[in-house]
Amino acid sequence: MALETSWFIPEKVILLRATGDLTTEDIVQSTEAGVVLIESCTTPRIHVLFDTEELISFTRDVFALSSAVQKLMGHPRYGWFVMFGRNDPIVRFITSIVTQIFKRNFKICVTREEAVDFLQELIDEESNGSGRS
Repeated sequence: MALETSWFIPEKVILLRATGDLTTEDIVQSTEAGVVLIESCTTPRIHVLFDTEELISFTRDVFALSSAVQKLMGHPRYGWFVMFGRNDPIVRFITSIVTQIFKRNFKICVTREEAVDFLQELIDEESNGSGRS
């Protein structure tokens, strides 16, 4: 699979790690795995960290992508989508369109460290009862 799905921070952040050539079927399988992870815990908001450092190519069909990620991004406990890695304007643009379709919070970070720091701030704010919407 060109898109691995796992806990990055158990019961708080899901890691989607893209490698190689990403197909719509890879995305469907990964989002289904993401939903299973969300439903396996009781955390009110689960964030997604999208690692594109090793991504080579992916489908540019926005409608197919939107349909493929609907179950995950449409989940009521889905939080922020934070992306880092490959500095590809097309990847950023298409990902931004898909997250806007689902009215989800979206942030692009340059480095993994920046992305992890941002997510840790979100988690800390949520723990203190002052999370961002």
